[in-house]
Amino acid sequence: MIDNTPEKIKQYWLDQAPEYVEAISDPVYQQEQFLRIALRPDDNVKWREKLESLDPAHPKASVPDWVRWAKRKKQDFRCFILGWHENDWMLNKQSGEIQQVGILTLDHTLAAHHGGLTTDANTKMIAEIANLKKGCKLKTYSEMRQFLHSIYELYVPDPVELIAIESLRMKNIKKVKL
Repeated sequence: MIDNTPEKIKQYWLDQAPEYVEAISDPVYQQEQFLRIALRPDDNVKWREKLESLDPAHPKASVPDWVRWAKRKKQDFRCFILGWHENDWMLNKQSGEIQQVGILTLDHTLAAHHGGLTTDANTKMIAEIANLKKGCKLKTYSEMRQFLHSIYELYVPDPVELIAIESLRMKNIKKVKL
């Protein structure tokens, strides 16, 4: 797979975490990228180009996919807040809906809105639901964990449920109500 990350962005991330460059040649990363591109070939091209023109530390700067993947791998593909794996299922205790944790998203520990820079130390990979709930609030990860665990719990589907859930997911149904 060809890496077309602008050199200044690549160097910025390698200065902080040289081990991240290994992600580019990781076969699991390459397979994930191939699938992403195959499913959404025009995925935010103009948006990425605009963000790549920013200083790499800028709060809204583009973070290369290989850095995001390396950070996910470094966290063992587990949400920094919830502690759950991307492949785990969670139950919304209020609505009865279940959904997969899903691919982790980049979060600024100190939100960009409050001046947090896009650095390795100020970013963690968290579940999309956690990122949506946290937003730009000045909340600690511990406070967010307590809040989210009051709403969601880990759900382990039995084998028959898992087959049904996977079937629905293949139809692009992201949430299922029990």
